[in-house]
Amino acid sequence: MEDWLTDWISNPTSILAGIAVIALLWQGARWTQRMEAGQQALREGLKDLGDRMDAQRTLLEERIEKESKTHREEVRNQQAETRRTLDTLLLRMGGTERTATGSSPLKLTEFGKRIEAGLIPGEWVVATAGRLRPETDGLEPFEIDALCDEYVRNRLDKEWRRRVARAAYEFGSDDRAVGDVLRILLRDALLATPNTPPNPQRAA
Repeated sequence: MEDWLTDWISNPTSILAGIAVIALLWQGARWTQRMEAGQQALREGLKDLGDRMDAQRTLLEERIEKESKTHREEVRNQQAETRRTLDTLLLRMGGTERTATGSSPLKLTEFGKRIEAGLIPGEWVVATAGRLRPETDGLEPFEIDALCDEYVRNRLDKEWRRRVARAAYEFGSDDRAVGDVLRILLRDALLATPNTPPNPQRAA
């Protein structure tokens, strides 16, 4: 054993070979260490990238949810506004309630009576009936009704035209429907006998 070791040490080639083997082993160890460090850094980098991607995805989902909620609220508000607009238009067109019945002679509906209460036309009815009574001599009831209709459509003064327009706006009706209320009240007053005053509740 000692002879072999002595021969090996005394042989320069063997010494160089041993040094080369040691150097290779050392380099291999360093390379392995660098590889492990690189893999560790890669794993940490991938983990960090994954965490950042998760955070960005969470932010994106929250933003989408917020914008979606805002959009839904805007759509609901627009739908509500559209419904209000349609309701207003229908009311302006008189598409919901009538002021007079379709039977003959025309009579006020409950809606027409509410308009009458808003107009408070009692004094106007009495005064106008007094002015028109001479024009009703010899007329039949249907002709008196036509006279009242013509008067309301064409001969109202500026103040009463404004009252009619205001009532149409406030009650969601139209000028003609409100005018029918005045027409019926005026006709009923004229059809009363000369010695019979109009309905005291309406004249109040």
